[in-house]
Amino acid sequence: MKDHELEWLCTHLGHTASIHKLHYRATSGFIERVNIGKLMLLQDLNLAGKYAGQRLQDIDITDVINARPDIALQQQDQEGSKFMKGDDDDDDDDDDDDVGKETVAKKKEHIQRQRWTTEEERELEELFKENFKLKKNPGLKDCTSAIAKSRKKKGLVQKRSWETIKKKVLRMMKKTDD
Repeated sequence: MKDHELEWLCTHLGHTASIHKLHYRATSGFIERVNIGKLMLLQDLNLAGKYAGQRLQDIDITDVINARPDIALQQQDQEGSKFMKGDDDDDDDDDDDDVGKETVAKKKEHIQRQRWTTEEERELEELFKENFKLKKNPGLKDCTSAIAKSRKKKGLVQKRSWETIKKKVLRMMKKTDD
């Protein structure tokens, strides 16, 4: 919109140009993020040279995606289409050219949670007596020291990781504060 047209509109609506820009152009932040996203995508896909000299507003995002067939195929796969891979026959183990290939997410190993026994809680209270008294959160050194003491006394806490011990002690401290 040209300056004199903006002035006419603002006069008609009964406010100044700065108010109009502040309230009625609120979507400009969204548009800015979209254009920056296009720019970053062009950089990531190494297509900046192809679109050099064009305005970001004039670049259609679907053209950018279709410029790289491997990206277009991934998009189709995400939409529910069958994923078509080119040249599945070569089973080369060179990992130098992984651009555009799908990575398979590894499943996390299922860890069985183990409930804290009352004996373990008593042992924690004994091992972290000073921490409870001073209301000081235990750190790595405190926990590893407690594990070593538990190992010497053939205690139960030695079987737990220091992170698990720390979390349990923090929960026990919080429980005593309530």
